[in-house]
Amino acid sequence: MSQLTTLPPRHQIKPYPYYIIRKLGVQGGMSEVYLAEMSAKEADPSRANLLQKKSGLKAPVKRVILKIARIHDDPDFNQSALRKEESKLVRLNELNHPAIVKILPIRPKVYLARADLLGQPWFMVLEYLEGGSLRDLLVNTKKVQKDEFAALDLEMALQIVHTLTGALVAIHAPHETEYGHDPGIAHLDIKPGNILFRTKPVQGEVVEPVLVDFGIAGDIGHGDLEAGTLQYMSRERIRYVKEWEKPDGGMDVFSLGVVLYEMLAGRHPFLWRLEAQTKRELTDEEIIDAVCNVTPAPVSDYASSIPKAVRPRLDALVSNMLADDPSTRPDPALLQTETQEILSLTKRARGRKYLINRLVAVGLLFLAAVLGYFSWPLIRQSASTIANSFRTPRRLWWSHLQSPQLLQYPPLSHQPIPLYYHPPLPYPPLYQ
Repeated sequence: MSQLTTLPPRHQIKPYPYYIIRKLGVQGGMSEVYLAEMSAKEADPSRANLLQKKSGLKAPVKRVILKIARIHDDPDFNQSALRKEESKLVRLNELNHPAIVKILPIRPKVYLARADLLGQPWFMVLEYLEGGSLRDLLVNTKKVQKDEFAALDLEMALQIVHTLTGALVAIHAPHETEYGHDPGIAHLDIKPGNILFRTKPVQGEVVEPVLVDFGIAGDIGHGDLEAGTLQYMSRERIRYVKEWEKPDGGMDVFSLGVVLYEMLAGRHPFLWRLEAQTKRELTDEEIIDAVCNVTPAPVSDYASSIPKAVRPRLDALVSNMLADDPSTRPDPALLQTETQEILSLTKRARGRKYLINRLVAVGLLFLAAVLGYFSWPLIRQSASTIANSFRTPRRLWWSHLQSPQLLQYPPLSHQPIPLYYHPPLPYPPLYQ
């Protein structure tokens, strides 16, 4: 097998109009990810020429993501596997869901192609999402707040989960396609690194999360379970329970529950105590043991900002998503409805709290104004008395220094003044 070397900037993926900008830090176990650009003129010459003819503008440069296989010349990747993989990409694109990454065709209705590189690796082209990943957002939140357990805002976390459950509803639903019956697709690798944003998420504004990397996604109820990310893998996948050894939608719900817990509590529900104790990277055996045996505390125990009216319902939702039995977990449609209701309840609770705080502030200002109005004469009299107590002695002492009794002593003569001479100084009373 051939191994792919890092591609330099401006390298063209021949014979296609893609030019490498840089390698991205995100990569999967079987692929490398590059940021690339393509000229619209090269991608669609007729349309670009028409644009230039009508407006005089040059064809814009479009940024895309290239996902290139790291291992090539794989004898197992035969024509049947190719058709199956391309069929999955076509089905995802047909959903046209805003929370599912769009796979761009390399040629009309062709989503996988071989690149003119060493080993002729397979590659695909994805839309470029410039908002970063959820993993980046969690890390930056901890850095900004200087707290290793810093969490996201409750409303933002619920918006992200609500949008992603809509994507799960779309991919899990069976339907008919030109390739035959589609039983639905399970993602099987939901984690913060596979959740990107179209634009940079800002608290208080609408966020647009997108589910990416369907590399190990499988048909629900068919096929085998491939390796995934242990930290976010459901318990039945880890234990490989025979009843659940096929891809199932409940596995995605469990993984999304782990992500929701991490967003709200700022820590992994199963691993954070072990990570704090060992202060090192955990082994696979330690992760498996923790995920299968640790019972996480209610998420509201670590999120004091959650309104009290929301806590019971939110704790129940997260607990159900992380249920040990897959059949008791909520399906994505119910999950979408529940997150929307909790989000609305959160907004009402926070709005009520804001209104109460405003009323209290207005009441305190009114009370201060009333007290100031009725106590103003007393305050003014007290201030005048205090000021006079400082001014009066200074005035009388100056008049005392100018008195004629003081100016006539000592006598004006050429006789030396005895050392023991002390003229009597008339000290008038300070207050008359």
